[in-house]
Amino acid sequence: MNGEEAARLARYRQSTDIWRIACDVFGATVVEVSAGPGGLAARQLDDPLAGVRAAAFVQSVGRAELYNHTVQARAAGRSWHDIAAALGLGEDHGDPAQMAFEVVVEGQAVQRHRPVWRPTARWTCASCRGRVIDSGPYEASVSDNESGHAKECVRLHRGRQS
Repeated sequence: MNGEEAARLARYRQSTDIWRIACDVFGATVVEVSAGPGGLAARQLDDPLAGVRAAAFVQSVGRAELYNHTVQARAAGRSWHDIAAALGLGEDHGDPAQMAFEVVVEGQAVQRHRPVWRPTARWTCASCRGRVIDSGPYEASVSDNESGHAKECVRLHRGRQS
């Protein structure tokens, strides 16, 4: 197994662990949901917030482990440049050593400036079954943040009123 295959397997196992934590710790149940006529059924949690809690839990454990291994590396004589390289931080992030410190110790995100484009989340609306592109809660109106709802979508209409 090469490094890429091992990383893919580790990612799959991590994802499986998050689902297991969502069920075992946060009380969720795995359910199958139809994708519509002729579509394949998809697995999801009956309480998606349990998945959010589980992923946040794993992320916090990961942050603690990142810190612990970093201070062990520093104690063993490794430089902040070495740590930056292990994190995949290059010159395009500014000074890699400083960025490594900011990421590990200060908990900052790698990107210093908000990009011109806005990252999005994509999901299927339970009300209209439209494929929604969600750009976050930055604008006052739901219609300015979420595209892809059907014109008659109850959720979208409710969001315009608030």
